[in-house]
Amino acid sequence: MGANEITIYQKNSRTIYCTVTGSDDISAYAGYMTVKKNITDTALVITSTGSVGVTAAIFSLAPTDTDIDSGAYVYDIVIESGSEKYTIVKDDFIVNDAVLY
Repeated sequence: MGANEITIYQKNSRTIYCTVTGSDDISAYAGYMTVKKNITDTALVITSTGSVGVTAAIFSLAPTDTDIDSGAYVYDIVIESGSEKYTIVKDDFIVNDAVLY
C-alpha cells in the first residue's frame, strides 16, 4: 500500500484531486490518468483526461469507468505540454466488489 493508493468500489463514481507541488502554475498542461492491470502492461483499463488548474489536476471517474473486475491495478497521473511530460504520481489502484449492482 502506497501513500497515494486509490481504493474504489466497482461501478461507483469518484473524483480524484492531484495537487502538484514544486511548480508555480501548471494550468498550461494537460492532465491524464491511466489505470492498467500491471505496471508493465500496455493495455489500459481506465483512461481519464483531467481538468488542470494552477496547482492541481482533477479527474472524474464515472460508474462506467469503474465497471471492471475487482482487484489490484496500478495507476499514474501525467501532465504534459508540448514536449514536456511529467509523471506526477504512480501507485496502487484497488477496486473492491460492489455491495449492490
